[in-house]
Amino acid sequence: MNIKRKLLFFTLLTIFIAGISGFCFSKENVIISDETPDLSINKKGKRPKEVSGNSGDGGFFNRAITGNFLKYSDEKLELTAKEKQWLHEHPKIIITSAPNVPPINFLAAGKFVGISADYLKLIEEKLKIKFVYTDYIGYQKTIEQIENKKIDMITGITPTPFVFKSLDFSTPYLKLAPVIIVRNDTKGAVTLGQLNGLNVAVVSNYAIGGFIKDNYPNINLKYVSDSYVGLSTLSTGGVDAMVIDMVEASYCIEFEGITNLRVAGKTDYVNRISFGVRKDWPILVSILNKALAEISGTEKSKITEKWTSFGGRKELSRMFWVVLSFTFGIILLVFILFIVWNRVLKRQVVLRTKELMVELNERQKAEEKLRKYRDQLEEQVKIRTANLQEANSRLTEEISVREKVELALRENEMKYKSLFESAYAAILIMDGIHFIDCNTLALKMFSCKRKDIIGKPVGSFSYEDGHDDTSKKLIMYKVEQV
Repeated sequence: MNIKRKLLFFTLLTIFIAGISGFCFSKENVIISDETPDLSINKKGKRPKEVSGNSGDGGFFNRAITGNFLKYSDEKLELTAKEKQWLHEHPKIIITSAPNVPPINFLAAGKFVGISADYLKLIEEKLKIKFVYTDYIGYQKTIEQIENKKIDMITGITPTPFVFKSLDFSTPYLKLAPVIIVRNDTKGAVTLGQLNGLNVAVVSNYAIGGFIKDNYPNINLKYVSDSYVGLSTLSTGGVDAMVIDMVEASYCIEFEGITNLRVAGKTDYVNRISFGVRKDWPILVSILNKALAEISGTEKSKITEKWTSFGGRKELSRMFWVVLSFTFGIILLVFILFIVWNRVLKRQVVLRTKELMVELNERQKAEEKLRKYRDQLEEQVKIRTANLQEANSRLTEEISVREKVELALRENEMKYKSLFESAYAAILIMDGIHFIDCNTLALKMFSCKRKDIIGKPVGSFSYEDGHDDTSKKLIMYKVEQV
């Protein structure tokens, strides 16, 4: 492929990517609704320790925490005299948040922020009171503190039977539909009924956990401390799915930089997020409901867009051109690098070819030496083999001669043994003055067994009885003379 064709190819690729980028980043094609069945977030990042910004920041979630974002209504609340007196007597309300749930309730740079925090700012302005945040100390301990009247209110909580005895609830200020999150390798849409027998993560003390336990008892629930832990566990294969609110899941996935998860389906459950108030303050519930009712649709939309949408068309247009310029720059850089690399590669190929030719010549010389050495070695092996065959032949002949000699000796021995035993005279064989063998007739003559003769001296036996010691000594003398 020549340079012109390469340039044409990369130009067409740039135009194609620019078109795709424009399609993906145009406002008309950004869909954020409950009807979206599938979501894959590919942005990598780190879990934030501090969050800052303003309403114009781009991204799937706008993480601004500035107090000037909201424009408060000038409308006055219609409170009863008793309610006004109660507010005058309680200018500060001690609050805490439900489990750290971004972007609904969470801490950033030491400040309580999120959707709930923005609603509280509006209520503060309308009621002219102050909400004082105290650190969250755990679900059970927080309920105990509320019962002991050390905490007045908890934000971002879903009414459940567990807390009905300790809290009264405001009207919901946020409704969320939990979704089913799975890994990208899980194909198709998924319902709760299809999760029977599988391990599904839910955050401890979330209302959705009780809903699944009551309605889908065959699902193996795995409780996790927070959404970050659950989504990380799902990403690494520790569980098969996780059920969590869409906004919370998307926020955590983006910050954690998890790229292998998607939304596979919805649930029939709706989380109604409310303010939970201590039981002995029903008047505060009434006041909160009135304040929430006075929050306009515009104010609610601003809060929602601040935490869950991209922003205006102007920001999207700017982002589109930034992405387009960045994409084009990368493609141009890749093209230049490709040309440079192609030339460098050609030089390396020529250089490497020369090196290979030298190496090939050296290898051929080495193979020639090796072939000569192998021929010499084969000749030596042939000579050595012939010598070994000759030696083996001589050894075979010697063995044959020895076998014949041994056979002759055995035959002579058998003949001797036959003559020795069949003789008509008593025969005794001596070694010096001791008997070492005798035939059968000798045993009959002395009327004894072979063991009684073998090893005994000559004077121990005589044919006639009654020989005295002198006679025996004489016999011994005669034998020794022989």
